[in-house]
Amino acid sequence: MSVMQEVNVLSGPIPNTVLKKQSLGQYVFDALKSNYDQPSCMTDAVTGNTHSYKYVLEITCQLANSLLRNGCKKNDIIAISSENSMHVLYPVIASFYIGLGVAPLNENYTERELKQLLSISTPKIVFCSIRTAYKFIKIKEKCEYIEKIVLLDSLELLHDTESLMSFISFKPNTNIVETFQPLECDWNDTIALIMCSSGTTGIPKNVVVTHRNVIVTIENIKDPSVGAYLCLKPGDHTITFLPMFHAFGLITILKQIVSGYHTLLISKFEITLFLSTVQKIKSIRHAYGMTEATMLLTISPVNDFKLGSSGKLVPYLMGKIIDSNTKENLKAYKTGELCFKGDVIMKGYLKNEVATIETIDKDGWLHTGDYGFYDSDGHFYIQGRLKEIIRYNGFQISPTEIEMLLLEHPQIKDAAVFGIPHKTAEEVPAAFVVLQPNSSLTENDVKKFVANELVYYKHLRGEVKFLDEIPRTLTGKFNKSNLSKLFLELSL
Repeated sequence: MSVMQEVNVLSGPIPNTVLKKQSLGQYVFDALKSNYDQPSCMTDAVTGNTHSYKYVLEITCQLANSLLRNGCKKNDIIAISSENSMHVLYPVIASFYIGLGVAPLNENYTERELKQLLSISTPKIVFCSIRTAYKFIKIKEKCEYIEKIVLLDSLELLHDTESLMSFISFKPNTNIVETFQPLECDWNDTIALIMCSSGTTGIPKNVVVTHRNVIVTIENIKDPSVGAYLCLKPGDHTITFLPMFHAFGLITILKQIVSGYHTLLISKFEITLFLSTVQKIKSIRHAYGMTEATMLLTISPVNDFKLGSSGKLVPYLMGKIIDSNTKENLKAYKTGELCFKGDVIMKGYLKNEVATIETIDKDGWLHTGDYGFYDSDGHFYIQGRLKEIIRYNGFQISPTEIEMLLLEHPQIKDAAVFGIPHKTAEEVPAAFVVLQPNSSLTENDVKKFVANELVYYKHLRGEVKFLDEIPRTLTGKFNKSNLSKLFLELSL
């Protein structure tokens, strides 16, 4: 632990390597080329199909050329929505080569949710699985920015779509590896990823992650101070089941690929496989991160575990705790808001300057909305959150988004959504609802209305209680903490 010039600011360890300023495309291309002779890059756990590093390099180079032929240019955006598969990575890597931004989207999002997000990122091309294609076909009919829909996992075409192999016109071509050259991009400014992050404005925000953000995060995972992969070498086997629309899942598999590992890709989380694997693992580490920091902020050192701690800062990062009212930097063991600054912090929220300014201050500090403290050894402890976000089974849910939907119902006059404790899922969304006069709406009707419009984890799994009036503060706002307490009292 070291203290910077600003009082009560901690810094991560000195990095083990000096980073070369380069585009993410060049970084990944060079890594794939250095592992060209490795026979196994990825294996699909369901089909058993394996793609070599040679194949991955050739297909991504050809796909990059196809994107350029189809009118994509530097700083354009593509979107991807699919279950985990090897094919998901190919548009991602190809886009990095030529400076396109990639917007991964949860394949379970409804048409309504996709419309909201796509209207902000405005992708030229959508790569999707056949299961999600129908939603994008409907959206494309009503918007001008989507030019093509490419199916990742099917040769059977739907209306107004084409297959990945047709789009690429793929054929084995070893020579392309020698002739292809990734485009030069400013690693500080070029968008690599546009990740979804739940906000309190009602619509999930689009987090802009740059080439530098991704490179630094991958190098952090490789750094000996983090030690996440100290025992692995090129050719060793790893398992990945985290969804690739999530920053943690996508960055993790990118790290495995640039390191020359063989990755067994599981399409979804399997509890039996997970539990059997945990029994064989020699080390389990606590970590803390967020999409706005690309992925990782703190992690427990290999031989320095502390009960309740989320670990120490990773390289290329500074951290502090501030008083939420005075904004004063606090000393060790004093509880306040966690703030971080460094090379992994997002560029901002896409087309949302207000939210960006509210989250990243003028000095570059990311205000997390979480509160906790650090100890005298530099371990951080997360105690809760200042935000009203509901955390359900690892997903973050904006209560405002559900409230806005409820208020669209003609029989609902007012609504407040908040989280209530749950034994296994941490929290579930619950609601107070005020009905319009003479309404016959039931609790089940309200739950079905939400279920029809929003992805499964945003459903009202808690009760819906009907009130004549929902208590508000003097300024007309909801105090979600008080509403949650009132809800639990009424449930006794």
